[in-house]
Amino acid sequence: MEASEHPRWPPAMLDQSEWQMSWGERSALEGLLAQLRPAVSIEIGTAQGGSLLRIAHHSGEVHALDLERTEASVPGNVTLHVGDSKETLPALLGTLAEERRNVDFALVDGDHTADGVRADLRNLLASPAVERTVIVLHDTMNEETRAGIAAAGARDLDKVRLVELDFLTGYMGRLEPFTGQLWGGLGLIVVDVDPKSAVPSALDGDRRYFDSHAMVRRLGGRVGAGPAGPLRRLAARLGRGPSR
Repeated sequence: MEASEHPRWPPAMLDQSEWQMSWGERSALEGLLAQLRPAVSIEIGTAQGGSLLRIAHHSGEVHALDLERTEASVPGNVTLHVGDSKETLPALLGTLAEERRNVDFALVDGDHTADGVRADLRNLLASPAVERTVIVLHDTMNEETRAGIAAAGARDLDKVRLVELDFLTGYMGRLEPFTGQLWGGLGLIVVDVDPKSAVPSALDGDRRYFDSHAMVRRLGGRVGAGPAGPLRRLAARLGRGPSR
């Protein structure tokens, strides 16, 4: 069989150069979606639409939220919601709750300020439409994103079963304008209101290991801001950033 005739060649994770996620992040997202097969999904932050295409491929219905309308091709099962997610997300969740519909999957990848992440996550977790839900958070290696997740208070809610901020570890940026900065990584929050849930209770992730963010801070603290640290000097030695 010729490579071009193969029904799964090339793999979708390699076939979309505009997709901002790393190959590992793409694979992890694809695997989750393939297992979950969500009826209703929400994506907060669409950009060039790389993740949206894969979410739509595995979902019955997708609601994509962004400040601006994406220029990417939008599958037929996708509804776009243009505007600030602080307003569009509560409105969408309210409609779904009134219709007694559950959000099976959500990707949080929009406003990357701590306040923005906190608002998006809090709105999701507070909604009665989020009762059996897998929530994936992008850029959990970034300090702002991580602070926003912590401020959302997911671990304090009874319906939250699992919180793993290092589901997939992030990376240090190599090229400008992100040289030496910490980005990427996927976090995972699993919601299940069933008191007899089969989802393991793990509000601090897998406690057998140090989280990646903690290890990076032990090596040199925050990268990309503040005084020089071992990681910035390492980046300079590798030719990946300025030494300062």
